[in-house]
Amino acid sequence: MNSSSVASSSSINASADITFTLTPSATLDVFVMGGLTTSAAFHSGTPAYPAQSRFWVSGNVTTTSEGILNGLFYTLGTFIAQADLEMYGSIFANNYNGTSLTQIHFDRAAAQTGEECPDEPPPEVCGGTFGASCTMDSDCCQPLYCLADGTCGYPGID
Repeated sequence: MNSSSVASSSSINASADITFTLTPSATLDVFVMGGLTTSAAFHSGTPAYPAQSRFWVSGNVTTTSEGILNGLFYTLGTFIAQADLEMYGSIFANNYNGTSLTQIHFDRAAAQTGEECPDEPPPEVCGGTFGASCTMDSDCCQPLYCLADGTCGYPGID
């Protein structure tokens, strides 16, 4: 994947190998309304930048086959690892249930997720102010209109 991608599903039940591979500048967000269950090898993202792969799951996440997970996994349910798991990234879950060897290499970038978002929306940028030249209404800041004389103003006000 070469750019930002978003995928969504009600549930994912993978019985065949799944691999999500990202380039250094790409991001991936997967939203799952139900659960995520894998019974085959599941490989996501890359260990070099796991915070660029994010999985948002409202149900349980269950892995029953060995795999390498690279990413941030958020689940409102339980993360269940029934096979050996090596992971780069983080797990944010209501509960964790691991019955096999689990190795999690925490990605410090997970703690900075969301910092790129501004606290307040940027100020609205618009075209002309009152009296500015215009050729159409979109050239003027709302609620101004482009008047017949080619300036921004209010209709009916001289």
